[in-house]
Amino acid sequence: MDKKTLARELVRARIDELAEMKKKLKMNKNLEKIL
Repeated sequence: MDKKTLARELVRARIDELAEMKKKLKMNKNLEKIL
């Protein structure tokens, strides 16, 4: 795998992580509303 491909994979992984974090934050906020 060359550097360009590697960089692209890293960026994609980063975006996925951020999306997951946003989902978790949203869920936490919803839970706070319920409680």
